[in-house]
This record gives sequence, C-alpha cells and structure tokens, in this order.
Amino acid sequence: MLFNDSIATYCEQHSSKYYDVFEEIFEYSTINKMQTHMLSGRLQGRFLHQIVKLMQPTNVIEVGTFLGYATLQIATALPTFGKIVTLEKDIKTAEIARVFFNKSGCDNKIDLQVGEAATLLENMNTIWDFAFIDADKKNNELYYELILKQMRVGGLILIDNVLWKGKILDDVKDSRTIAIDNFNKKLATDLRVYATLLPLRDGIYLIEKL
Repeated sequence: MLFNDSIATYCEQHSSKYYDVFEEIFEYSTINKMQTHMLSGRLQGRFLHQIVKLMQPTNVIEVGTFLGYATLQIATALPTFGKIVTLEKDIKTAEIARVFFNKSGCDNKIDLQVGEAATLLENMNTIWDFAFIDADKKNNELYYELILKQMRVGGLILIDNVLWKGKILDDVKDSRTIAIDNFNKKLATDLRVYATLLPLRDGIYLIEKL
C-alpha cells in the first residue's frame, strides 16, 4: 500500500504549518489516554481546513465533536461571518473541547451543543452549506439523511472513517462494518448527490448535493 504512516508523515512535513492549539489537543489526548486515534489526524485536519477555506461557508454542522480538533480546523478557516454548530453526546469531552475552543480565539464562531445528535438535528431548521459527520458509525445514514434535506444545492458533506481500517474488504464483517459498507454502497448510487470516496487516513467521503 502506497499510503502508509511514513507517507502520511512526509505529507504532513511538506504541508503548511498551522495553529499551536492543534498540537496541544494531540498532546492532551495522548497524555490522558483519550483515544488519540479518534482525532481527525494532522493531514485530514489540513484537508478539512483547506476545503472550508476555499468554500467559505456560512453555516456548518458537525456531528461528533470529541476534543474539538476537527471543529477547530473548520472554525479557523471560516470567514468572519461563518459559524459551526458542533454536536457532542459526551458531556466530559464537550467540556474539554470548550477549553480548547476558548484558547483558539475563534470560539465566537463555534456553537457546541450537547445531546443526542439525531434529536438535535431534528429540531434545527438551518440551511447548511457544509457538514462533517464523525460520530457513531451505525447512525451515519440517519445523520446523513437529516442533514441532506437541509443542505443547500452545491453544499458539501464529508463523512469520516468510511474505510473502517480496511475492514470493509473483509469476507466476514461485524455489524458495524456491515452498516458502513451498506451505507457506502448507497452513497455510490444516490442520485441526489455526487460522491467520491477518498483513501485519506481511514477513508473520507466527499459528497456534493445536486
């Protein structure tokens, strides 16, 4: 496989530098043993940042905040009038994320809401320009459908971990892998969108609403 840890490191080293707060989040996660693999990753973070910087969306929705790494990659790229609503189920990680948001200097662009994502989404009537889904994988399709119906034409949805460490190619799959694989198949034939599955890190779907 061409894309491995060494290639990823090389790509990181040969990309533009960014805010110190991102490395602080990595350090905090590592020291406190908080599943660092759940962070978006340095290269994928830059990818998110640059897409948002190019797109300049006004209204962004994120499902799954964790420690706020991806949230801040998006928020720091937003225009002055842009805002990201980020949804997190776990109160503890949400409070930690708030600390990093306050440090970033762009906390005024972030609306962190704690609760069940599906319930929160059902009660929103915002027209979204951009979305990032990185939460419990079995509910990817539910989050996608709730967001898609409120996404503007030409808006983008990114979904993380769609390769699931390569398990989607296994002959025998567990229930979570089956759900991811079935959803990937749905996206590939969904005529409402134009979707491209990118082999970046653990796989990321780039979806444009038609």
